[in-house]
Parts: sequence; structure tokens; C-alpha cells
Amino acid sequence: MGKMVKKTWIITEDEKDQHFVNAINRILENVESLRGSAMKAENVEEFYTKILKDLRLLKVYK
Repeated sequence: MGKMVKKTWIITEDEKDQHFVNAINRILENVESLRGSAMKAENVEEFYTKILKDLRLLKVYK
């Protein structure tokens, strides 16, 4: 097997801040969708998964 190469991303502080803001906005949108779906007793797994994904991203960018 070939040698695994770890990619390193170099981002500026402004880009880091924008990723953070984008993730927060997506979380807020998905929370609202989750709230609406829960009230209608619809499937909420998709929105829940999206929220968890963005929370993991926030951990990376902290």
C-alpha cells in the first residue's frame, strides 16, 4: 500500500471566523427545522445529523 499523506489546511483567521459563523448559522437553521419537524412528529434524524456534523466542525475550528 502507498504511504498515507496527511493534508494540512492553512487558513487565515478571517476564514476561520467565517467557517465558525457559517457553521453556527447552519446549526440554527437545522434546529428550527428540527423543531418544526418534531412538532409534526416527522422524521428528525436528518436535521439532527446535520447539527452534529456542524458541531464537530466547530470543534475543529475552535
